[in-house]
Amino acid sequence: MQHNSQTDNDKLGFRFHPKLDPHDPGYPGLDIFLHADPTGQHFDPERVGLTIAAVTPQSAGTEHLSIHHGWHGLDHYTVCASRIILHDRGDKIVEAFTFGGEVHITSEPGLTTVSLVSSAPILNLVHKYPLSIPLRLASEVEVLLAQRRAEWAQRDPARFKLLLADVDPRTLYNSCLLALSERFAHFPKTRTEEIGQFIHFLQGAVQELKKAPVEGQAMPMLSELL
Repeated sequence: MQHNSQTDNDKLGFRFHPKLDPHDPGYPGLDIFLHADPTGQHFDPERVGLTIAAVTPQSAGTEHLSIHHGWHGLDHYTVCASRIILHDRGDKIVEAFTFGGEVHITSEPGLTTVSLVSSAPILNLVHKYPLSIPLRLASEVEVLLAQRRAEWAQRDPARFKLLLADVDPRTLYNSCLLALSERFAHFPKTRTEEIGQFIHFLQGAVQELKKAPVEGQAMPMLSELL
């Protein structure tokens, strides 16, 4: 599949790239199409909000970026672990979650294309049905990140943002899987079907990590990264 064909751009408001592995909870890339004039045929995002590694001197580590059509900023940014929020011209919002990556922006007269790629799965949070593993994973990771942020707030509030801006997306993803597998290993046996499926996912993902250690080294704990 081609990700940047004009025909596709005319029909879609956003598109996830095909999965590299069917067992992945997310996708390696996400293209977002900001049209000058809404097509009315699908979700028509007007702007995209995400967190990036700081590019302005006054920002400490990270900053928020809002991208819209008619973009005049840089055409490339490093993205940090955060929700990606797509706003349309009404009240509808579509969300995804990234562990970090690179975003490229291409601006044409009638269309601005925002393309995010990552070494870690980009989680699709559109489907909010109860058994959504991507939604549960994103929520649990956000709790982990909030805990690390709170830990640094007691010592060096700016340090967490600096570390978040520098961490490798895949390493962060793997470390979060390990942290969550340890947390849910002690979960009560009276768990719901949703929790049961999530634990099953974590167990399978961690088993795969143990089969292919990174360069023969132990995976760092989350507290060693952030």
